[in-house]
Amino acid sequence: MLKKLMLLAMAVTAIVAFAVPAVASAGWTEEEKPLEAPAEFEFTGPAQFTVSEGAAGAAATLHVKVNLTPGSTGHVTSFVATECKGLGALAGLVCDSTAQNLSSWAIHCSKGSLSITGVDIHNKYTPSGLAPDTTLTGSISAKPDNSLAISSVTLDEISAEANGSPAQVSGSLAVVGAAAKKYGCE
Repeated sequence: MLKKLMLLAMAVTAIVAFAVPAVASAGWTEEEKPLEAPAEFEFTGPAQFTVSEGAAGAAATLHVKVNLTPGSTGHVTSFVATECKGLGALAGLVCDSTAQNLSSWAIHCSKGSLSITGVDIHNKYTPSGLAPDTTLTGSISAKPDNSLAISSVTLDEISAEANGSPAQVSGSLAVVGAAAKKYGCE
């Protein structure tokens, strides 16, 4: 009986020994090792959102800086949209797209997937008076091309809205410069 208890205790110890490192390593990585210090990098590329199955929306080139912290979270520190233009019913209009409440935007890493929460983007269209302003809010998924060495992400909505209507989000953003393929998400 004592031998059985000792064997059971050794088995439990072995399981715990293997499980703890796996839990500790989940989150952001740098060159496939757990991220030990804050890191910043930038994504850039085309993105768009539409409502009512493409009836209206906006497209722009995004430049997004993120600051990763050891663990599984980080923050969007800069959002700039260039070449913003209306789509569908808003075609022919130019828009000025600005981030609202940027301090509440967070980027989360979980099992190789990224999500950006707290998104709040305001679009003002010109010529003035031809279309109402739009606000895109909610959460966006950013699927990495390679979760261990990210060089680009594909955007999709998790739960995004534009002026209260469900919004479809799409796009492909590339990591800029030396950070490409350096950081990952486990």
